[in-house]
Amino acid sequence: MAELEQLPSEINISAILRDSFSSDIDFDIDMTGYVVTAYVDILAGDQEAFTVAVTSLALGTFTISLTAAQMTTIGLGAHGWYLQWTITASSAVRTAFAGTFTVTKYG
Repeated sequence: MAELEQLPSEINISAILRDSFSSDIDFDIDMTGYVVTAYVDILAGDQEAFTVAVTSLALGTFTISLTAAQMTTIGLGAHGWYLQWTITASSAVRTAFAGTFTVTKYG
């Protein structure tokens, strides 16, 4: 019997401490009726939420961002991060992306 996998795409991010961070996300599907959330896991059980700005639900485009203050709260080191969508009609949750969120100090 074939195996079925429902795993997120791995995306690793590197950013600079005290800089703001943003990235455009393009799912290339109509996401009307979806809610997108994204988080960086920092300390045991603590998370920092990305701001998720919808560019176009019909095109499935979003921007995720963190402020410079949030980057300072996250702190130096390698952290986990993930982006999920929830389909409003069914409450189904899917983790679309996950990976390492590395914060580095330069200068």
